Amino acid sequence: MLLGLVLEQVSGKPIGDLYRERIIEPLGLQQTSFPNADPTLPDPHPQGYTLQGQDGGELLNATDWNPSWGWTAGAMISTVEDMLVYGRALGTGEGLLPPEQQAERLNSFMGGPPPLSADKDYGIGLVNDHG
Repeated sequence: MLLGLVLEQVSGKPIGDLYRERIIEPLGLQQTSFPNADPTLPDPHPQGYTLQGQDGGELLNATDWNPSWGWTAGAMISTVEDMLVYGRALGTGEGLLPPEQQAERLNSFMGGPPPLSADKDYGIGLVNDHG
């Protein structure tokens, strides 16, 4: 959520516009959105169930629980197909980053691209210090 606030402040644009301009449109994600107001899942969609808060073990339909409280940490709506496109783009950089930035991102992991070391595994200067 903090990163979303920083992105809005630095860019001067709402985060939904940034997502649309920088990710959704370049990747052609037709079934992905960051809703400004209505978090309703478009039909068709699967139902989601949980045992959270259920003492008797009865499943509770959680499909329409509103995740928008998480804002940039959980309010996007997408399909499995669009998530696959995004995942591939995230791994290759195609459609998201120029080749130089993708190379820098991948080389920022200790030892370069996978396999990753156990002591530094987040890249771009983030360190998981086990010492």
